[in-house]
Amino acid sequence: MSDPFGSVPTRDEPAFPNTSHVATREYRELVRSRIFHVSTITLTLIALIVALLARARRIDDESEGAALAATVNSEAFRLALGRIACGYDGGQIYKEDE
Repeated sequence: MSDPFGSVPTRDEPAFPNTSHVATREYRELVRSRIFHVSTITLTLIALIVALLARARRIDDESEGAALAATVNSEAFRLALGRIACGYDGGQIYKEDE
């Protein structure tokens, strides 16, 4: 079947021509407002305080830090880390006696 009315008409103008202008104006109005600046700074400070408190809480126990240092300095940890790294770079681990 053919189209009895000819080709489908096309529309050269966009459906909502002023959408980007309105969105840009609204965005600028929001960003320039005092409440935006106050809330952004407040939320940033709260996030930093929570992160620092969580970090301080973990470091508070010195025995955990010593245990972590002992684990990282062990030969078993280094061997396990080497096995993980070889999987990423395509290398192979061979026993020293072979």
